[in-house]
This record gives sequence, C-alpha cells and structure tokens, in this order.
Amino acid sequence: MNNTIAVQVIHAKDADQHLGYLTGILENLKKENRIGSYSHIAHDTVTDSQFETLGEEDMVVTMLTKGLIGLQVGIEQTLIAVKQTVPKYKMVEIIVDNVPYHPDFIALPSSLEPIRDSENMDAVWQGIEEKFKVLFPAPTPAPVPPVPAPSTWKKYLPYIFGLLALLCIVFVLFKYLGLSDVKIAKKAADTTVEVEKVSEKAEFIVEDVFSITGRGTVATGKVIKGTFKKGDQLYINDSENPIMCTGIEKFRKITDVANEGDEVGLLLRGITKNDVKRGDKIVIR
Repeated sequence: MNNTIAVQVIHAKDADQHLGYLTGILENLKKENRIGSYSHIAHDTVTDSQFETLGEEDMVVTMLTKGLIGLQVGIEQTLIAVKQTVPKYKMVEIIVDNVPYHPDFIALPSSLEPIRDSENMDAVWQGIEEKFKVLFPAPTPAPVPPVPAPSTWKKYLPYIFGLLALLCIVFVLFKYLGLSDVKIAKKAADTTVEVEKVSEKAEFIVEDVFSITGRGTVATGKVIKGTFKKGDQLYINDSENPIMCTGIEKFRKITDVANEGDEVGLLLRGITKNDVKRGDKIVIR
C-alpha cells in the first residue's frame, strides 16, 4: 500500500549542505514507506495556496537560517493560520543558524543548539533523523492470511482418540494416588499467577533523549515488550534505582498507555538527560 503523507521544506539559499542532509533523511523515510513524497519551497515564494492540499498527517519543515530573517514571521503566521483548517498537521523548525524559533513549532535538534555551530554535524543530523522516525512510524505490514489445513486431517482421528483415552487413564491414576481436584485446581492457579508475573515485565529501547523545561527528561524510542502506563515505576538497564513515568506522548498526543510495537516518548522523573542514552533499555520489573 502506497503512503500518501507529504513533507514540504521551506528554505533560503544559505541552507547549503544542510538542505542536503535533510533531503537524504526524507529520501530514507520515503524508501521505508514512512512518507509518500517531499518537496522544496523557496522562502521568498511562500503563498497560502501552496498549503491548500495539506492533510492531517502531513508536515511542513522550515530551515531557520540567517537568509530567512525578514520573512520568517510572515511564513510562521501563514503556517499557523493553516492550523485552523488542518489542526493536526506537523509544523517543524530546524535551527541551522542562531535564529529564534517559534514556540508553537516542533524545534530540532532537541538540544536547541544551532547545527552550524556543532562540532559533529553528522551526529546532530542522525539525531534529527531518529526524531523524524518517531514522528513518522514505519507502516504495519499487511497480515498474512492463514494457510488452510489439509483435507487429509481425518486420517489422524485414530491418534486423537488414542491420546484422549490415554489422558483419561492418567486422570484415573491420579485420582487413585490421592491427587484431589482441589490440588489440581490450586496447582493450575499457581501456574497462572507465575505466567502473569512473567508477562507483566515490559521493555523499552531508547532512541533519543532530550529535556523539556518545566517538565523533565523525555526518552523517545520503541516498546519492544509488554505495556507501559503513566505512573509506572521503571528501571534503566540493571540499575536498582527506580524512576517514575509521569507521562506518555504518541504522535504528539498525550496518552496513558503504550503497548508493544508503539514508538513513543516517555516523560521521566528522577533522572536527568545525562543519566540515559541511546540504546539503553528501560524496563518494568
């Protein structure tokens, strides 16, 4: 199934090699079927009509460079006005130069440091790509229809009846040995409790970490096992020091639960940005 999500990039001429970085990221997202298309818009040609076809899942990215100064406010006002008719589309500003970003936009990189001043731009853009993958999760593959059972199953009927007869004999022997129905039921209940305890464990792999002023530390990544809920007590790797999950955000929406396979952001209390890194495992014990 083809993805219809579109990304539009607004940039000035001085975006230079940074536009190349962003184009490479968008091309990778397109190959992975996370988005359907992307296009570039010169900053001095922005008009309201260019955003009339925006959908709820689409994104507009503005590259904040010095060449944008003078037109930035007008562009931001145009994009914010679009929110009145398309309230869920994503507005992103990438801080290439030391240019103020708008608080209503998603600002990248997460450190809010100008990319052009970075000593390792490759690492910064890699972090931005991981953030884009959180904003645009990989599509779920179509389910494979089950293979119908062969029509020759009837030939196994004698074996099935033989197995049932053997089970009946074993049950009678257990009754003779004094293993009551109560003991059998208790043993089954204990086994169920043990299975439930094992299934309660959840695991989350960290892809990126950043801080939000006034809220705390946010770890983005993917739930690879179990379920995470707001208020859960969590642990990082083999640490014995518990931390608290005070919130969960999925596709820029606040939720209380994250299930296996979900790509989300966990708001964590009890740690700083330096206490957790990409590749760490956050678990519920």
